[in-house]
Order: sequence, then C-alpha cells, then structure tokens
Amino acid sequence: MTNIGTAPHKKRKLDRNPVALIVVTYLYLIIITLCVLLPFYVMFKTSITKNNEVIETMRFIWFPKQGITFEAYKTSLFSDVFKIYNISIFRSFINTLWQTLPTILIGLFSSGLSAFAFAKLKFPGNKLLFVVLLATMMMPGTVLTMPTYIFYDSIGWSNTVLPLMIPGMFGGAMTVFFLRQFFQG
Repeated sequence: MTNIGTAPHKKRKLDRNPVALIVVTYLYLIIITLCVLLPFYVMFKTSITKNNEVIETMRFIWFPKQGITFEAYKTSLFSDVFKIYNISIFRSFINTLWQTLPTILIGLFSSGLSAFAFAKLKFPGNKLLFVVLLATMMMPGTVLTMPTYIFYDSIGWSNTVLPLMIPGMFGGAMTVFFLRQFFQG
C-alpha cells in the first residue's frame, strides 16, 4: 500500500501595508487619548473662566474670552467656603498629608524589612509565618470591622486619628507579600 500525501498548504499572508497599519493604529490611539483628556481640559478651562462668562455662554468654548482668573482656586483653598460647617479645604488637605505621609513612609520601611527577612533570611518558622501572613490577606475586612472597633474603643483610641495611623505603620500584608516576591527575584 502506498501513502498518497498531499502537499502542505501554504499559509497565505494577508497583504497588509505596514505603514497604513501604523497610521491607523496611531490615529486610533490619538482619538482615544483625546476622548480621555477632553473632560479634564473642559474642567480646568471652566475653573479658570470668570463666573459671568460661564453663566452667559453656557456652551463649549476652547479658551476663555474675558481672560483667565484663578479666583476659584483662591476661594476654594484659602477661605472657609462652607462657613456653616467651618470647613477649610486647605486645612483638610494638610490634615490628610499629616495622617498619610508618616503612615506610608514608616509602613513601607517596616514592610520592606519584613519582606526582606521572609525572602532572604532562613529562620525556624519562616514558612509558617508567611502562611499566617497570607491567611490575614484572605480574610475579608468586613469580618474584622466590629472586633477592631471594640479593640480601639477599649484602649481609648476611638474618636482619634491613631487608628488611622498606627496600624498602617506596621506594614500591610499585601505590601509585605509583593515586596517579598520582588526580593526573591
């Protein structure tokens, strides 16, 4: 018996013009970029336009015709806009920085130390402690909400900024996990 073979089919290449494909790709990317950036431009342009021009025109204009003003920024940042509630946006921004920057910097440092120890140092219980760390990542945060509040209330931390700052300074499980993976290479 003889085998009758067929010649393998040659795969046809689609006749594509690489220059045209590149042009179409860049055109598509430019259109998407404009669609993403246009709302930010409109928001910024409206914020530097005088109030009476915004109210009078009520249509899209590319640049303010009556000149630009930064009065809206001055009003919102440095005055008590919401006098009823006694809120200053600038003071709130400073409070946010005061609460987050130390937490992030100290937390990243302590997470880095822990992650390096998990990645490079071999000590008894290394794997067990890492499994416990992973288990804390897998527990939903809503399960711990009430016990955490009761704990903070029992040590007198309720209605203070300490529960927002102190736990983050010891590093997060997710940060330790990702840094450990990075240190392992």
